Parts: sequence; structure tokens; C-alpha cells
Amino acid sequence: MKIDIKTAVFLIIIVVLLLCLFDTCSRNVDYKSEVNKYLNYKDTVLHYKSKNGKLISYNESLKLTRETMLFLNDSLNDALKELRIKKPTSYTKIVTKYVIDTVEIEFRDTLPCDDFIRSFVLDSSYYSLSGIITKEALSISRLEIPNTQRIVVGTKKNGLLKPNQYIIAIQNDNPYMKVVGIQNYELTPKKRWFEKQWVNFVVGVVVGGITYQQLSK
Repeated sequence: MKIDIKTAVFLIIIVVLLLCLFDTCSRNVDYKSEVNKYLNYKDTVLHYKSKNGKLISYNESLKLTRETMLFLNDSLNDALKELRIKKPTSYTKIVTKYVIDTVEIEFRDTLPCDDFIRSFVLDSSYYSLSGIITKEALSISRLEIPNTQRIVVGTKKNGLLKPNQYIIAIQNDNPYMKVVGIQNYELTPKKRWFEKQWVNFVVGVVVGGITYQQLSK
């Protein structure tokens, strides 16, 4: 059966329209699924022990498209603008609280005064401290330093004349927390031979040639 050019073009247009319709429906289903996952995602901290017995904190990592994440998370949009991250590939939010209970500090020399006991409390947005002081010692009953840390991996814009950088950016809400070292390694699997671009090119040429021959009969 010989197919003329007009019929072939018409069939191709129908196939393209059907593919576009299918792709739109599929994206709508995926978007609804992502929104549902995001709304049900909790910051619950789970734990397990490593081989050497150390306690490891973890949570499930949620996979979302960049567009969905930016639409649903206002704080991420603000962080990206402030950090000048153009194309984020991952976003991590870690809430921590540094806690110390009961620290005794004895003075080398007793304070030259009468015996006394004074309790104290210091409380602010970035730390809280409570304890007791006497003429012989200082006792810290509790020290807390809260912090929210945001980690973004993506492309940083450096202006028109400078090349962009692929970086990991860390932002602490608590100004008393300081990052003293950063190393990030992105581990990507090696592509198998049939996943490489030249294979797709060869397959496209072969399929195109076969299709052309069939239409030309």
C-alpha cells in the first residue's frame, strides 16, 4: 500500500497531537501526585546506628520537579533570590538545637564577698541560658542554641562577564552558627553504551531511513 505525502503528513500530525494530549494528561497526574506528596511530607527525624555504633539521623528524601517545588515553597524562592541560585537541583532544610545540660565551673579563687546564691536566665531568639552562680562556682543548668540550616545545590549567577558556578550554598538562620568547612560530591552513575547520545543518533537515522523507504514505495 502506497501512502502519499499528504496522507503521511496528516498521520504524523495526528500522532503528534495524540502524544501532546497524552503528555499533558500525564503531567497533570504527576503534578497532582507531587503536590499530595509535598503536603504530606513531614520533617520527622528517624534514627539508625552505623556499623561503628554511631547514631545516624535521617528522613526520606522527596523527589519533586523544580517547578513544583518553587511553586509550593515560598521560603525556597526567597532563599534562591538571596543566595542568587539560578537552577537548584536539591534543597535541604535542617532544624537543629544545640543543648548542654549541667556544666559546673569552679572558680580558682573564691569571690571576696559573703555567701550568696543567684539564679539567672538569659533568653533570646538565638540562644537561651539558665543556671546558678555562687561565690565558689558557676553552674549552667541548661544551654540551648536553636538553628535552621538551609542547603541548596545549584547554579550561582556571577554576572554578565563571569561564568556561572555550580555550588552548594549553606545558610544558617542563627548568626552565632558558623560554617567552617564545606565539601560536596555529586555522584552520577556512568552511562551505559545504549544510553549515550551517539546511539540515539544512529537509531534515529536508521529508523528515519526505513520510514522514508516505506513511504516511497
